[in-house]
Amino acid sequence: MASLVLTDSSQLTSDSQHLAVCDVILMFKELNTSDSGSLSLEEFYAVYDATLLKWEAQFSHIPWFHTTWIPLQTLCQWAHDFVIWPYFEHVICE
Repeated sequence: MASLVLTDSSQLTSDSQHLAVCDVILMFKELNTSDSGSLSLEEFYAVYDATLLKWEAQFSHIPWFHTTWIPLQTLCQWAHDFVIWPYFEHVICE
């Protein structure tokens, strides 16, 4: 029975510790194809393939506020458009 262990966590911040733990859990779920709760040696050999996986944001083109109340969506969209406006820095800084 093989197990995955997070090592040298003393140098991680609390945010990166949370992400590291999530990464370990997700990698374990990816490797544990038999759903046995532990990795067989054959499953563990796939760790080299799993390390090539990358995080990718889903729906990154959709703003976070797209599921909120419609008037709030409108207000947030106006704020977003104002902030990405090319002259925003000139208006705010002067």
